[in-house]
Amino acid sequence: MQNTRTLTLIAGSALALTLLAGCGGKSAGQAPAMASGTAPAGAAPTASAPAATPGKAAVELNNMKFNPATLEVTAGTAVTFTNKDNASDHSVYEGDPKKPEDAKFHSQDLKEGQSFTHTFDKPGTYQIYCKTDSHFLQGMTAKVVVK
Repeated sequence: MQNTRTLTLIAGSALALTLLAGCGGKSAGQAPAMASGTAPAGAAPTASAPAATPGKAAVELNNMKFNPATLEVTAGTAVTFTNKDNASDHSVYEGDPKKPEDAKFHSQDLKEGQSFTHTFDKPGTYQIYCKTDSHFLQGMTAKVVVK
């Protein structure tokens, strides 16, 4: 009885996959559909293709804010945080402001014009804040989303 159910399930799954594969709507002279992110051999890359090399991004620290406050990047992107504020030093910490010792990375205090770069290698959402003089209490926080 168990073998009959297993065979019926396998046969039904195979039939469903066959029917779905035939839903491509290919007409005469039309190339077969390609899986997402693939291209025929020798084809030029398209604008929607993922970048072959990781990119770079920039965040400014100014007027008690990170700009942009939310940044989306791909894994492997190097993000440079630059202090553009002539009135205050700032820092870049990742994690919970209540536990700065647990930060996965952090900068030293950055004076105006100084920068700190971190490469985000793993997908996830990273909470960023300025620890200098508890600026995070005044809303100096940001988020980096790595895809």
